[in-house]
Amino acid sequence: MTSAQILEKMIVYSKGCQRDIEHLMRVWGFARTIGCLEGLDESTLLTVETAAILHDIACPFLRAEMGCSPFDRQEELGAKLAKEFLSETDLPSAIQERVVFLVGHHHSPQLIDGIDFRILIEADYLVNCVSHRLDAEAALAFESRYFATETGRKLLHSFLPEN
Repeated sequence: MTSAQILEKMIVYSKGCQRDIEHLMRVWGFARTIGCLEGLDESTLLTVETAAILHDIACPFLRAEMGCSPFDRQEELGAKLAKEFLSETDLPSAIQERVVFLVGHHHSPQLIDGIDFRILIEADYLVNCVSHRLDAEAALAFESRYFATETGRKLLHSFLPEN
């Protein structure tokens, strides 16, 4: 199964929620861009793209249940939902397991343990930085702690206002 097929499946799964579809598309686009430009191998690129597509899978359920989607609940429920979602694919079990881990920890950047996790964090932050119009000081503080790819840093700086 390709990332495009997973993307299509997730768009259908999102039941027309434009907010969620737009967010996952943007995070997936940044994750794919960073992964390609950083020279990821095919398996790692598929892993990070799949995690980017599924990272907020729990948000619609949490918003319906709680009116919001707290980070800890996103991670907990997200891992469970991602596992169910991926069980209906033909992705290798190692990729499925890694994606479930990434979805279950995507709000825990202090736990980054690989380039796939790093890129997922960078891609999600880039989208949120633009969407929430974070100030340059906050963006640079986050960058210094969690950005490590040259591509991610370059993209982040392209969004910051010129001094």
